[in-house]
Amino acid sequence: MEKFHRASSIKREKVPLADFNTIFVRYLNNNCSPEETAFLMEQLASGELTEEQQQLLEQHITNWTALQQNGEPIPATLQNKLDNIKKLVDTEVIRQTQPAKQVKLSWRTYAAAAAVTGLVVVGYWGFKNLSPIVEKTKTFAAQPGERRSLRLPDGSQVILNGESNLVLSENFTTGNREVTLSGEAYFDVSQNAAHPFIIHTMTMDIEVLGTAFNVRSYPDEAAEETSLIRGKVQVTLKKEGESGKSYILLPMQKLVVAKSRQGDSANNHTVSSPTPHVDSLFKNRLLNNLPETAWTENKLAFDNATLETVADKMEKWYGITVEIKNDAIKNIPYTGSFEGETLEKVMDAIKYSIPMLHYKMEGSRKLILY
Repeated sequence: MEKFHRASSIKREKVPLADFNTIFVRYLNNNCSPEETAFLMEQLASGELTEEQQQLLEQHITNWTALQQNGEPIPATLQNKLDNIKKLVDTEVIRQTQPAKQVKLSWRTYAAAAAVTGLVVVGYWGFKNLSPIVEKTKTFAAQPGERRSLRLPDGSQVILNGESNLVLSENFTTGNREVTLSGEAYFDVSQNAAHPFIIHTMTMDIEVLGTAFNVRSYPDEAAEETSLIRGKVQVTLKKEGESGKSYILLPMQKLVVAKSRQGDSANNHTVSSPTPHVDSLFKNRLLNNLPETAWTENKLAFDNATLETVADKMEKWYGITVEIKNDAIKNIPYTGSFEGETLEKVMDAIKYSIPMLHYKMEGSRKLILY
């Protein structure tokens, strides 16, 4: 096994907005490399945030306010991070506002300082059963490695997993409540019989009245899944040869729909079962949760999942690219659960269970399994 090789430094002026946000969320979830952590601390302490980064921070002020108003306790480890970051930012604001400096700070600088806490908390806030602020926009996205909590205009609550997008229909508040999903999301839908809630994916239309369920529909994965926790949903297929076929799911059932025909593959991912099928959901005694929804509790869980599936989930979880160079290991099963662990620790644990597995990093964002 080769050790991880980190980049020696990250240039502050060259970090795009998306990377800044991703590194912040990775820091919150204990997934940052030492170099990324050092970059983040330097960026915040310097006061040299770009206009876009300041705006990004400001967007999270309301999230922090909502968390405080809810009275939700913050874990000690997270509180320590908040305190450290606030000290860095507050020190820089005080230093820049000394009379000798004669520096005029825009209102955005102070807002960014105040919003730092909001951005850090948003990751934790996204995993809790709080009452998020009502979202008024039509399109929502979660960056790679991020989990984002939303409350839609109808009161329905949604948690978006990393690398996911959710788009609301133009008449969401007046007609049928229709959304389009690319990626993975957990829905807790408010009941309204007069206005059905419909989720559109590449291969499915999922109609509900009031229920809680998880939908996984990533463009680069070979299959889509709908997992029902409570309530009742009707899933209508759109796939060629299956168009119009419907399935009624009951609690603790999962529908798996392959995107390709038998013998085909999607982006080099094997299609194990081309026929749509309904499975039962089981809480693994070792994991103590449902693998399908563990991510909503900030847990990366695998229940007898193939290494190919493990690689898919790790890509979205850590915001990396994973390449399997040995086809013989793709279907090796793995069971395990991780919470707040770094990529390296997760890989060490997997290798301990699968001794024939080897891994290495190419740069800081590509993982090779062989």
